[in-house]
Amino acid sequence: MTITKMDAMRRQVLTAVKLWFDDGDPVAIHTLLFASHEILHTLFRQRGHEHLMFDSPAVRPQYRKEWATALREAGTFFKRARADPTSTLEFNRNLNEMYLLFSIYGLNQMGEVIAQEEQAFMHWMFVNRPEVLNEGAYDSYSIEQIEKLRGVSKKEFFHQAVIAYRIKREGNTRL
Repeated sequence: MTITKMDAMRRQVLTAVKLWFDDGDPVAIHTLLFASHEILHTLFRQRGHEHLMFDSPAVRPQYRKEWATALREAGTFFKRARADPTSTLEFNRNLNEMYLLFSIYGLNQMGEVIAQEEQAFMHWMFVNRPEVLNEGAYDSYSIEQIEKLRGVSKKEFFHQAVIAYRIKREGNTRL
């Protein structure tokens, strides 16, 4: 099997999204996201883009190294044991949402097609974590729709999103 770095990264992100919606193991999800984001970050910069997650302009320049180190801490912990085989880590599972968000943002900025799984994640964020996103990011939803969708489990949200994307793709307006 021959695979490009982009293909490997896309497969890792898509698998992580599916695991995330399925309430999979957050450590496994993070390990996939950490590996994929390192590839994405490199490809993003090689295509002439700047300011993804590790070098975000939202962080003051004098703190970016510390910021990037903090973002890499869990991913590095999960893949290496040689220097500190008995250490422990207090893992913040919300980092997975941030990695997914920046990964999808980066792919979009690079002109890559955003898969339905990635779109479903962004819609979930619009509905359930609007405080994380800029104003206007979720204007396509009515207040009633948002309130109704907030009560839906991640699994059900994903299932309904896949059905909606399939209907849209097929041009079928019947539900």
